[in-house]
Amino acid sequence: MESGWLDAVAAAFPAFDFDPGEIPMNINDKAPDFTLQDENGKEIALKDLRGKTIVLYFYPRADTPGCTIEACEFRDTYKKMQKSGAVLLGISPDTPKAQKKFQDKFSLPFTLLADADKKVAEAFGVMKEKNMYGKKVWGVARTTFVIGPDGKIQHIFEKVKPEGHAEEVLAYLKESAKGAA
Repeated sequence: MESGWLDAVAAAFPAFDFDPGEIPMNINDKAPDFTLQDENGKEIALKDLRGKTIVLYFYPRADTPGCTIEACEFRDTYKKMQKSGAVLLGISPDTPKAQKKFQDKFSLPFTLLADADKKVAEAFGVMKEKNMYGKKVWGVARTTFVIGPDGKIQHIFEKVKPEGHAEEVLAYLKESAKGAA
């Protein structure tokens, strides 16, 4: 890609003034409100989940190797996560149909949200330039946000590695529950 790509992105998204190396969301920022379709085509609005702790994890694409590892680890820790009171939501730039196929194939017990136009990924600042097989591409950077019951961001996991991430999130939830007690 030529060096003018960043100018093109900035022109296309004038409301998002940020360094592409930085996530524009910070701890204690209000999480951007959104409504997306889940894997069954049902609309899920973030504002309807107020009062609960939300684990919102962005992944690049359903049913790809890294995303499958991450999703299956979240599946395997899901009961423990539920015990913490957290609501787990996966989100990627896939269609509801692709999310449903991914969910069924790997028996994922949590909601997957379809952000096909990438508007929510943009709002959370997780669209990044990535290196894919030596080529620069623009895509979703694997990132997880913990959103508190007040709708504010409590924690951000950046540059997530799929292996072990679910346990890392679970450890954070347990630790923050101790702090709140």
